[in-house]
Amino acid sequence: MAGLVLSKNSIQVGDTIKFELSIRKGGEFVNKLDQAYYQIGSMDNVHNRKKINIKRNNDVYSFERTFEKAGDYIITYYVSLNDQFYEETRKIVVTDEEEENHEDHENNSTNEEEESNHSEHESAEDVSVHLMFDKSSKRLIAHVTKDNVPLQTARVRFEIWNEESGEKHLFLDTIENDDGEYIYELSDKLAGQYNVIIHVEKESIHFHQQQELTI
Repeated sequence: MAGLVLSKNSIQVGDTIKFELSIRKGGEFVNKLDQAYYQIGSMDNVHNRKKINIKRNNDVYSFERTFEKAGDYIITYYVSLNDQFYEETRKIVVTDEEEENHEDHENNSTNEEEESNHSEHESAEDVSVHLMFDKSSKRLIAHVTKDNVPLQTARVRFEIWNEESGEKHLFLDTIENDDGEYIYELSDKLAGQYNVIIHVEKESIHFHQQQELTI
């Protein structure tokens, strides 16, 4: 249904990046969405991201962002049409070429435990989760990929809670409906604005992603 394309993949400090979001249904471009917005922020400040509307330009919804600091950034875009809701979260790495040229490489050696942790971290970075909510069936649907290939036979759980109501955190075990597609049918009692953490576990992969969702 949706896909995000960056004007440049290797991003340096000071670069202005154009993000293009193409929305299609049944192979045809969707002229008008009920809602389209994005949130972006640094990895260490991900909970304070503001919602920014995405404008449509011809057949593409697009926006621009200038990166003034190096670091890891999280970007999430949200689109909704009728009873369908779609969102995707991506990690973006912004580097500073001057800092890289002056790095001290004397401490490159690491112990086995650090190497193991680094290996697990790299595995998690290659994982991508697309979360959808189908209002008609009350299903939460997560499409999980690793290296752009559906991740099969993983343990995928939704941790869900409503901060305003003070409800306890619910942990919902999904079933794999198709290759890399994990679903859970929600109770009719759940309604409102919820926080959702998608937990993905398989062998050395321990990945989680937090998003907001209206049910």
